[in-house]
Amino acid sequence: MEELDERSNNREDSDNDDDDNTFYEGTGYILSGKALEKLQSNDPKLTSINLGEEFQVECLRHLLETKELCVKAGKFIGNNTHLKSLYIPVENCQDVMNEHSENFHKFLMAVANNRSLTVLDLGYLPDDSDAVNILAPLFKNNALTAISFENCNSTHIKLLASSLRRINNERGTLKHLRLEGTREGDAVDDLSTPKLIKTLIKYHCLETFTLNWTTINERSSRALSNMLRNDCILRELTLEANEFDDESFSIFANGLLENSTLKILNLKRSEYVSAEGWVNFFSILRPAKMGALHTICLDNNNINDEGVAIFAELFANSHTLKKLSLSQNNSITTVGWQTLASLLLNTKSAIHSINIINENNSFDDDAAIAWANALSISKNAKLKILEFIPLTISDRGWSALENLVCNKTSVNSLYDSNHIIQLQWLMKTDLYKLLPKGMRSYKSFERHCRFYTTFEGRPLHEVALHKIIQFYFKKGKANMKELLDMELNLMVHAISRIGSRSVSGCEFGGRTLLYQLIRSVPSLFDVSSNMKKRKVVE
Repeated sequence: MEELDERSNNREDSDNDDDDNTFYEGTGYILSGKALEKLQSNDPKLTSINLGEEFQVECLRHLLETKELCVKAGKFIGNNTHLKSLYIPVENCQDVMNEHSENFHKFLMAVANNRSLTVLDLGYLPDDSDAVNILAPLFKNNALTAISFENCNSTHIKLLASSLRRINNERGTLKHLRLEGTREGDAVDDLSTPKLIKTLIKYHCLETFTLNWTTINERSSRALSNMLRNDCILRELTLEANEFDDESFSIFANGLLENSTLKILNLKRSEYVSAEGWVNFFSILRPAKMGALHTICLDNNNINDEGVAIFAELFANSHTLKKLSLSQNNSITTVGWQTLASLLLNTKSAIHSINIINENNSFDDDAAIAWANALSISKNAKLKILEFIPLTISDRGWSALENLVCNKTSVNSLYDSNHIIQLQWLMKTDLYKLLPKGMRSYKSFERHCRFYTTFEGRPLHEVALHKIIQFYFKKGKANMKELLDMELNLMVHAISRIGSRSVSGCEFGGRTLLYQLIRSVPSLFDVSSNMKKRKVVE
């Protein structure tokens, strides 16, 4: 996105700026008189307005406080024919908005005359705002491709449905709709939402739909189910923190069962669905094709071991599922996590990211060993990130995981180790006491960190690579056994990091570099006499 007007980081340049119409003084991008001139002159290079950055809060506040500026800026935006994207959130300016809502309405009234905008994101709708109604001409006469509103209430939803119904559906271009509701006051409910969804069914071009934080239930589930069945091309569906119950979720599942276009499904925080409800949900989907689905987010739910077992069976042979998130499903025990490891036995698995961070610390030694074994058996080369909390993992579990990414039995086993996966864990209080003995010496280890955390202000993998260079190049020869036995197993970090850089096309040669490095040090392993006679490569 292009910004409005870039202010030089040079303080001297800032001091020399005598533009009286500058909304916000400081370093960064500003809405200044110069920017207004670009809007007024219809500068083709100015295609986006974004006042959502933190340093622009004062700029936005000043806009809302000043009627003349609201009218002027709104008029220039309304008449502009090159502007494509408009993002003007007022969430951080609620006090000013409540006091000067009339100014905001005048601004929107002028903006509604625009005919070039394709992306509209107001970020936040004040409770008493008539913004949706004021912007009706924009919806009716403009080929918007993306609309995003936050803090929507039931009235906003009804007005939006009414405005969208007036658009000629044959030429409708709306592809992305994001609505963040509120469960307070005039909440987005199960009466207003079905009307909107029925309107959206006519939009066969809708690709992404987000509807979060509402009180919707059975009626909306039926509408969504019909939407998924009716020749839609929906690619992404996000229904986070709504009030679906077991029955409405089963209705929704029947719609998913007949959909073949959905790629991303987000059902986080469906807290009113019980463990039994999730079992029924997955049971309905079991015969589903869902060949396009590659990302599933099921965080903060009541999924249990039985639900996980059915889910694992459902996707056991999937070659499309790429990303799975099951964090904070605290009813899942070590049995469930061991069952889920069966997904990784699929040699055609496409999974590259799994997030299973759960506060109940049920990912224990047995789970770690099951996952390590599954990855070893399938020779999985796709999984890049595994995130978990290791509070219940002891030396037995860590040995399995570390052996997976750094098998030090021989040069060949090290070469054949998994150089792709990045084991990432969330640290909790005094965690260094729970780590394997070889890892405890770093008493300054961060209490809240991830696998690639920092030591003395530097990423661990950089420390490892630095030590490799120091041993190998500066000393003329390297005792790689000493490197592999370092505190925190820094070599593991280096190996994994080198592998990930290789995959991303960075300068490191990945396996080749590592293999040559290890092979060049005859003191590392007790290998053949020919290997022992090799000279260290200078």
